[in-house]
Amino acid sequence: MLPDSILIIDKDEEFLASALDFLIVQMNLNNVVWAVSPEEAEEKFRLYNPGIVIMDLGTERIKGEEISAIIKKSPNSPFIIMTSYLDNDDYLELTHELGGDGFFQKGRLKTALPKLIEYLNSDNNKDIFHNKSYLLN
Repeated sequence: MLPDSILIIDKDEEFLASALDFLIVQMNLNNVVWAVSPEEAEEKFRLYNPGIVIMDLGTERIKGEEISAIIKKSPNSPFIIMTSYLDNDDYLELTHELGGDGFFQKGRLKTALPKLIEYLNSDNNKDIFHNKSYLLN
């Protein structure tokens, strides 16, 4: 089941354009909002109360504790971290430590995100950090 809305946070406007096209056109999501800074993300989170929050771990000026604070403000919204970096195990572990609900590599948005959303909506999502199958494609 697809979320009612998604907030995607990334400073890379070229990636955002591509991600928005995928989410709106290919996944048929009507309520996709974006932010390019932590301040804009907080404002849009309050305005739109998104069903899922996706954030680039490399977003400027955001440290781990700030990510954790943002995650804690969205206790009912799955919080997914994405990154351009290739070391999945380290970033998956960091996502877990920060309190995130999932992780994917940005280059795998089109394959990993739909699987991750499906996995988060399943009854098996309690063990997401031990089941990395959604990262493989």
